[in-house]
Amino acid sequence: MFFIVISGFTSLYSQNCSYVVSGTLLEFGSEDPIGGAIISILNMEKNEMKQLISNQNGFFTFNGLCKGKYKLTMRSNDDSSFYDLVIKEQILSLILHLKRSASKLEEVVVRTSAIKYSGARSKLSTQQLSETSGQSLANALSNLSGVSTLQTGSTIAKPVIHGLHSNRVVILNNGVKLEGQQWGSDHAPEVDAFAAQNLSVSKGASNLIYGGDAIGGVVIADPNPLPKDRKTHAEFNTVYFSNNHLFGAAALVEQNLVRFPDFSWRVQASYKQGGNAQTPLYYTANTGIVEWNLSAYLGLRKPNYNNEIFINNYHNKLGIFVGSNYGSLDDLLNAIKSPVPINNFDSFYYSINRPYQDVNHFTFKFKNFFKLKNKLELNANVSYQNNHRQEYDYAVITDLPELDLTLQTIQTDVYFEKKSRFNQIYGVSNQIQLNTWTGARFFIPKYNLINTGAFAIFKKPLVNRQKIEFGLRFDYKSLVTSRNNTKGVYQQFLTFANFSGSFLYEKAFSNFNKLNVNTSLAWRPPNVNELFVYGLHQGTASFEIGDSNLKSEKGFNNILEWQYGFNNQKDQLEISIYANILVDFINVTPLTYPITLISGTFPAFKYYQTNALFTGLDFTLNKTLYKNLSTLINASFLFARDLKINDWLPQIPPQNIGIGFNYAFKTKKNTASKYIKLGFKYVFQQNQVPKNYYDFAPPPKGYLLANLDFGWGFSKRFSLGAGINNLLNIQYRDYLNRFRYFTDAPGINLSVRLKYNF
Repeated sequence: MFFIVISGFTSLYSQNCSYVVSGTLLEFGSEDPIGGAIISILNMEKNEMKQLISNQNGFFTFNGLCKGKYKLTMRSNDDSSFYDLVIKEQILSLILHLKRSASKLEEVVVRTSAIKYSGARSKLSTQQLSETSGQSLANALSNLSGVSTLQTGSTIAKPVIHGLHSNRVVILNNGVKLEGQQWGSDHAPEVDAFAAQNLSVSKGASNLIYGGDAIGGVVIADPNPLPKDRKTHAEFNTVYFSNNHLFGAAALVEQNLVRFPDFSWRVQASYKQGGNAQTPLYYTANTGIVEWNLSAYLGLRKPNYNNEIFINNYHNKLGIFVGSNYGSLDDLLNAIKSPVPINNFDSFYYSINRPYQDVNHFTFKFKNFFKLKNKLELNANVSYQNNHRQEYDYAVITDLPELDLTLQTIQTDVYFEKKSRFNQIYGVSNQIQLNTWTGARFFIPKYNLINTGAFAIFKKPLVNRQKIEFGLRFDYKSLVTSRNNTKGVYQQFLTFANFSGSFLYEKAFSNFNKLNVNTSLAWRPPNVNELFVYGLHQGTASFEIGDSNLKSEKGFNNILEWQYGFNNQKDQLEISIYANILVDFINVTPLTYPITLISGTFPAFKYYQTNALFTGLDFTLNKTLYKNLSTLINASFLFARDLKINDWLPQIPPQNIGIGFNYAFKTKKNTASKYIKLGFKYVFQQNQVPKNYYDFAPPPKGYLLANLDFGWGFSKRFSLGAGINNLLNIQYRDYLNRFRYFTDAPGINLSVRLKYNF
């Protein structure tokens, strides 16, 4: 059966029979391209047929089609399927998923997809997802140009888009805007990468449906659609990493009921555990990890409405490197100067002792979709999240956690979409948050947050394969903080309000040559930690100081992206140029003196505001060198300036460039893909630091990482993969990692992956 997900690029037609339908044929589940399939399209009114064969990448294109009703038929080996297609737009791009059984789908009216993910967007390929199986969400996304990783120690990572991270990056987990304690650099996203079969990044703040605070962009983690073929499916994944002896496993079972074909369900679970990470010279004590995830996904589909329920519980326990804790100033300074950690136990073990973090995140989503009259659609979504975070310090003051935070979030979104030549979306959203804390020490106050917003988005096709999209949003946020003092409970009331907007222009010069320009205005109020934090942050081994006078941060983002396909679409070039101005940009800078507490001496950092300019270039080239041998070249160059002092902005990712060589073996019919890949990535030394800027240690030297990976599909059901990260066992430290003051990054890491579908 074919399951189709359709996304289109629209424009007004200039003649009657100049319509173009192109697409890619993929194997459902494995996402492997299906080459050599016979694809026919029949004009039902004129009884005229066109036929072609998909190329080795599963790609096909039909030109010179007229507006009207068609029947699209696909045949691969002994399998065939068809569906009725009503062409209403001039340029359509289809993604087809093939299951090995014949079926006829109901009539599909092809229209432009919802504009939630419009603008500059990049997505991990099936092979990249396979290579990063078992790794964190951030490490998987770092394979995309313009995306780097904010690493804290060896176990905590979060994505950085064009130099921006944390509260400036919105993360969508199955359509739910993730709300955890993401303000901390040591607070990894509570998303199970095993459960996200589709990972992509939308750069720029063009996703107004999810709020105006996505200054850096949006990370989209989606599962595959629920099945519709009246069958039961199961999938099992295992992975092993040699560096910290991490073992991970994930299982998935899903079913479309035979007696009730409108109803489908899925249950997914995963578990992984690892011990101390190993650098090229030593183990890093107390850097273990334990993580488990459970989720259930239910869906009811009717011709005029859909209902979905998603329930997820994610839990992890992360050890924090003990070599970051020192009792005196002299010990701290000596540790930073030392080439190897001073306070360390150079041995491997799985147990996690103090200091460590223990986080549990629960998510419930109820999604409703209704088709109304006059091509009007209604979406009404409600979600609840509970994030419980506990942090235990190295010094044992009490058996209780030194920091105990509970964040509860209720989010409601209602919007109407009018499907026509001039697409329109109108909506409102409301978010209520309650954050409480207990523990042996103060870090941030309790707070209540109410955020109410309204938005309107419009999309209009123009002549000559052009389109525009624009939107406007207004948000009002009310924040009430409270903390105890000698006079009782001290409360502060703060309000923030602002407009955000987005404008997109897109021009398709041909089927494979497209340019888009995205300009957007985004803003976010200062987070509670930036305003009121004052205390030890054990997860980053630092003492942090907020500023209660901080104002809202405003971002004016501009992105120009050019996508070009050549050599019969087998090769692709993508260039993205951006210039983002951030007014009242909130940054953090180290103080010239550490802070000494009962529990030890720590580097101190303070929040401040300035005006900043982020400019850069992302470059990606996928080129066939010879037959089955191809190369992938990508580079990211970022330049960030402090406009107030006319100097470089600190704490910004350095430039990097990578090149990889991929050889795809020839495979027989009904077998999965086979490949071997060798990649190199060079990260430059970050020399763009302001004059007279104090840091506890200078920026580390640049480094070259080599990675080797191969995948071998024995059948469509069973595949094996293996890889070696840091193949040359290079000793290095990453500039953005707060723990670079104390330890090297992990060394060579061999991984083995097994996947079985049944």
